Amino acid sequence: MSDAWNLGDGLENVCRSVLRKAYYASHQTEEKPRTIINLDSYEITALIRAMNEYIHNGQFAERI
Repeated sequence: MSDAWNLGDGLENVCRSVLRKAYYASHQTEEKPRTIINLDSYEITALIRAMNEYIHNGQFAERI
């Protein structure tokens, strides 16, 4: 993860996709005690990289 990886506007699309899937899953849990959210590997990668950038460059940098 040391390589530069610029999501640009793509992160917004990834977040919308993940939120849409989570919203759908939340309706599933009304009928059963648990559900699975199927995320694509690029969505997981994008979210992990975005969280990593936020932690190291954002407000958490002072705490680490």
